[in-house]
Amino acid sequence: MGAMSIKRTRSFARLQFTMCARDVPALKRLRHAESVQISQINGLRPKPRPAPPAGARLFAVKARLVTQVEGQRSGLQQYEDRVIVLVAASEKAAVARVTRLMKSEESPMMLRSGHFVRNQLEAVLEVIECLDAAGFRYPLRGLNRQGTEVWFDFRRRRLNKRHEWHPV
Repeated sequence: MGAMSIKRTRSFARLQFTMCARDVPALKRLRHAESVQISQINGLRPKPRPAPPAGARLFAVKARLVTQVEGQRSGLQQYEDRVIVLVAASEKAAVARVTRLMKSEESPMMLRSGHFVRNQLEAVLEVIECLDAAGFRYPLRGLNRQGTEVWFDFRRRRLNKRHEWHPV
């Protein structure tokens, strides 16, 4: 075993050390270890990242999903605002992809009460092209190109007629 360091907080201790690959299976026998993270393997290089598609830009799209309960005519209705970051060729393509993504969540589910409930895309509220300080137009490592939800907020509002859902 090589160099070792220990970091402690109130709830856990973190050990960081270098060891031979053949000794890694022995870590499974440690009683109080909750997780093991391998940060580097000597002699292996990370896979190269694919080149960004031509004309690809990074967008943040804010959209609103409304939760509709079958037959509800009054009271409060829950809705969710989401910000999704994605790579697209244009603002129009970003909106189309988020619309497709949100529509995939619209299938009805049954509540314990026997009523159906569904989420429905109400509107795309805002679209912003994201640039960093250097004008770099491609997402950071680990971002899903299809879209990554980076923020959400659940709220309630008074139900009005245009947000009612009567499937039959």
